[in-house]
Amino acid sequence: MVPFRQTIPLPTGGELPNADDTPVDNENQNFIPNLLLFLLKFHWKQRNNWFFGVDMAIYHTIAI
Repeated sequence: MVPFRQTIPLPTGGELPNADDTPVDNENQNFIPNLLLFLLKFHWKQRNNWFFGVDMAIYHTIAI
């Protein structure tokens, strides 16, 4: 395994952007995920062990 050396500090939770009620929608926002979902359903039609999510935020922190 390659050791990870973080040289740039990550932002804290307070420094991350927050919702400001400014819309950011565009015409491709629904088309691209739907196309990807269609392709995955076609390619993985025999599988039932996968999940597809859109507009999800994942935040992870490690206590040091």
